[in-house]
Amino acid sequence: MLPVLLMEPVSYSKRRRYSEILMEPKRRLQPTLEDVKQRLKEIRNYSLAHLDELVSQLTASLAAYPEVEIAFAQDARQAVETIRGIAGGGKIAINKSAVIGSELMPTLVASGYNVIESYYDEFEPFDNRSSEYWQLPVMTFESRFQSFERPVDLTVLRSGSIQKNGTKDFLGLLGVNAISAQGTVLMLQHMHNISKVFEQARELILVASLDKIVKSLDDAIFQTKCMAIFGSEALPLTLGGKAKQESSIDELPFKIPPEQTPSKIHLVLLDNGRSQILRSTYKELLACIDCQACNGACPAYLSDKPLTPSELPLKFRRDLLEIGTDLSELGGDIEIHSAALGTPFISVEAEKDEIWDCTACGNCNEVCPVGVKHADTIEALRGRMVMEKAVMPSTVSRTLRSIEDRGHPWRGTTLTRTDWTHGLDIKTLAEDSNIDILYWVGCTEALESRSVNIAKAMGKLFKLAGIRAGILGIEESCCGEPARRLGNEYLFRIQAGRNIERMKSYNVKKIVTACPHCYNTIKNEYPDYGGEFEVIDHTQFIANLLNEGKLRIREGERRVVTYHDSCCLGRYNGIYELPRQILNNMVDVTVVEMKLNRERGFCCGGGGGHMWLEENLGRRIGEMRFEQAIDTGAQILATACPFCLQMFDDAKKAKAVDVSPKVMDIAELIAESAI
Repeated sequence: MLPVLLMEPVSYSKRRRYSEILMEPKRRLQPTLEDVKQRLKEIRNYSLAHLDELVSQLTASLAAYPEVEIAFAQDARQAVETIRGIAGGGKIAINKSAVIGSELMPTLVASGYNVIESYYDEFEPFDNRSSEYWQLPVMTFESRFQSFERPVDLTVLRSGSIQKNGTKDFLGLLGVNAISAQGTVLMLQHMHNISKVFEQARELILVASLDKIVKSLDDAIFQTKCMAIFGSEALPLTLGGKAKQESSIDELPFKIPPEQTPSKIHLVLLDNGRSQILRSTYKELLACIDCQACNGACPAYLSDKPLTPSELPLKFRRDLLEIGTDLSELGGDIEIHSAALGTPFISVEAEKDEIWDCTACGNCNEVCPVGVKHADTIEALRGRMVMEKAVMPSTVSRTLRSIEDRGHPWRGTTLTRTDWTHGLDIKTLAEDSNIDILYWVGCTEALESRSVNIAKAMGKLFKLAGIRAGILGIEESCCGEPARRLGNEYLFRIQAGRNIERMKSYNVKKIVTACPHCYNTIKNEYPDYGGEFEVIDHTQFIANLLNEGKLRIREGERRVVTYHDSCCLGRYNGIYELPRQILNNMVDVTVVEMKLNRERGFCCGGGGGHMWLEENLGRRIGEMRFEQAIDTGAQILATACPFCLQMFDDAKKAKAVDVSPKVMDIAELIAESAI
């Protein structure tokens, strides 16, 4: 019989104890988490690079199982037609898998099937105790396998159940997590969530997407367990009370005797656009193992907005194919699954608004075990909407127009780029180009009324430290980051070219900026266009001044401070400890951490152009992060980014609670105490 192995996590008590053993400080563990990720990437890369070969091997292997009937489906509609051809209409019981729930469910419902979601809660929703196991810093070979019970062969259980009870009048439709080229199917479930479907269904149909075929059984087991381990934090987010349904499996009688129960197991291999994505520049998206860790890290998803990062490849495949297919590489035959080429897609109707929910925080990229770059994909999709279709929210259009017309995104500001310099002896390079360093002020610190205090604080520090800093003043124009994040690549390049030319005309070599968005753009993106400068973030600059003795801090009233990691400063550039070192060096400051910090920090909600986008759906991301700061009991919420500063100031006003931290940039904190 076709081996269908069930991988079942052990009980929480066992897992929690095992995590305690692994976390013992003197216990030396190998391999590291990075080793595990590397092997997983190798498995996924091999599958994608040898998909034709693996499909052929699997087909040949299944020929050894006469009870298995295999079918290939180009899209969801063809898959449902195959299902109807096997079992007709009636009731269908499904498991909780992405290929069934996201890809086939809409077409099943539209086709009139009565769908029973046979998924019983694995654990209480949002049970935070589970994190003790899943957030382990390492995962050894031993722990990978000891964290699961021994695999159970479901086909053996089905055979025994049929002989004893017969079956019930419903179709079992189950998505699989991995399948080896030798013909072994792997499923990740708890036994009580799937056994009734597998044992009691009149007909059984397994659905595997083409990208889940792997080279060997060992690889299939490894991939399936990695899906559980990396995706477990996101899993509780999808669980809730069991939905009310017209019927359940338990209510159905055993009415089909053993001798009338079909002996076949049907396997549907679903393409649904994958073979085309594989031939595009976005083929890395198919490395996804459906762990949904990206969803559990996404501030848009967690704040109840439509964006679901794990569904990007299939929801937006038409757009991805149009912007990412290199037709010159489509030569040669794609065996078996190539019929999908040129075939219209029948799938989930994508809501284009979803791509505007992303804050470009990069947390999805950070947590993905195979390195899928969701944020980069969303940026490309925005570019297609803006530059090719001219489809965008009105606030995006107005922001881009303001950058084009005024050189900055702050429509309606009454400030100029030099108003903040009064009394600080800061000159423009046009007035005096004999400087130690160029201070790149940025649009927000120059033109937004709250953030301008950061620029004033920096001016004070320059003066105290005896640094000859100059600015471009009216010659400074938006660095272009909002334009690029909002999808107008053309405008970004215009802005970048203009600024690079201007700075080179003054022979600028060294730049300091207090805006992480400007910092990341000038440091990491301008070099692609000839802009090679030494760029320093203001936390690095302040730390250097303190270390060199050019600034000293006087002791004041004792304060408790919590620090928020800017995504552009931290996740994009790895600057986590310097801001904390500055705070810890202030003798009157005690630093406390929010639960989500450093690499796992939570976004302020202002990135990805969201400083100028309305947040109309779900909860406000900035308010969610501000609540986390309140929970620390800190008196001050320190930031190192004008976007974060403004988002938290807005959140503080909206929350209007009696006790909440004052929001300050690190530059303001230092300038307040510097001598």
